[in-house]
Amino acid sequence: MYFIKPTRSIPFVEQALEALPDLQVIHIDDLDLYDPTIIAIADVQDFLTYKWRLPTIVIAFEHEGSALAQAW
Repeated sequence: MYFIKPTRSIPFVEQALEALPDLQVIHIDDLDLYDPTIIAIADVQDFLTYKWRLPTIVIAFEHEGSALAQAW
C-alpha cells in the first residue's frame, strides 16, 4: 500500500509511518509514475485539491467531516 506524503503539517504522521514500515511513501508530484490501480492513503485536503484518480483512502482531522463527505 502507498501513502501520499501530505502537503500540510499533520502531527504524528512520521510516527505512524514508522509503525507501518510496509507503506511506501510517495510524493504528489510523482503520482503519474505509479500504476493507476494502486491503493493509496492520503490527506483529505490534498485529495480534494489535486483530484487524482487513484483509488484512495482519505484521512482527516476530527473537524473535517464535510471534507470527508466531499471526497466521497
